[in-house]
Amino acid sequence: MNTLKKLLTLTSIVALTVVFTSVTAQRAQAQHKIKNPDVVAHIKGLACPFCAYGLEKKLKKLPGVAEVYVGLNEGIAQLKLNKKDDPPTQKQLKKAVEDAGFTLSKFIKYPEISQ
Repeated sequence: MNTLKKLLTLTSIVALTVVFTSVTAQRAQAQHKIKNPDVVAHIKGLACPFCAYGLEKKLKKLPGVAEVYVGLNEGIAQLKLNKKDDPPTQKQLKKAVEDAGFTLSKFIKYPEISQ
């Protein structure tokens, strides 16, 4: 009986892992690059979809950010800024990336304002 409980527990863990991985993969595929992003930055330390998702959430909280794409394979973050708020400064963006546990190594594209 003890072996049956262990087998059922293991089967449940495997099933949950498969479902969770599938949902994560679908979410990653649904995310698209931003056309004409206002900010593009190279990010170091992205290792998995959870990393990209955590960074995306952190960047979306910044004032002035309308849309975020984090490219796990490319190691980039793209931001589309809204026009009604002041855009985040480079310092604010670097801090948000660091707070999420990553390194913003360089800006590939950044608007001339608020540097």
